Amino acid sequence: SVSGFGRNGEWASLPAHGMNMDGLAGTAATVSEHGEDHFIQLAYTSLGNEQGAINATVAFLAGLVGARTTGEGAWFDISCWDGLIDLNRAAIAYHAATGKNVQDEATHMWGAMHRLYHTKDDRLVFLAAIELKFWEKFCTGIDRPDLVTRWHSDGLVDYGDMVLRR
Repeated sequence: SVSGFGRNGEWASLPAHGMNMDGLAGTAATVSEHGEDHFIQLAYTSLGNEQGAINATVAFLAGLVGARTTGEGAWFDISCWDGLIDLNRAAIAYHAATGKNVQDEATHMWGAMHRLYHTKDDRLVFLAAIELKFWEKFCTGIDRPDLVTRWHSDGLVDYGDMVLRR
């Protein structure tokens, strides 16, 4: 079975709609413009629906292997909500370990090498050049070989007066 919150538990009887679950789980995409927050429809489905389907597929395949091995079937209770929370596992672990929200820290985690930039024509481009080989190619591509030394092979990334461990 696949449902919003699973067949059992406190939330089992709650009505579930994909985008509502995404918002509740903190996985809905938003943007702030001119002091106003807007929801961004990235796809015509929700992450909860997608993750529920992926988890159901994995469970089905595991059940198929189990049935072929043992001759017995299995019942799987798939919760789209559980799939959404699993997508947030890194942020949850980060908060548990540091007491800070990863969203608040994300701007500083990788600094200039992992960030959204505005282009001259007011569009956005995302740079993700955190490995040395990509950073070197990026610095060469923008004709700034002097920036290559900002990346350190010992796992430290230097952003001027701020040094963070990866």
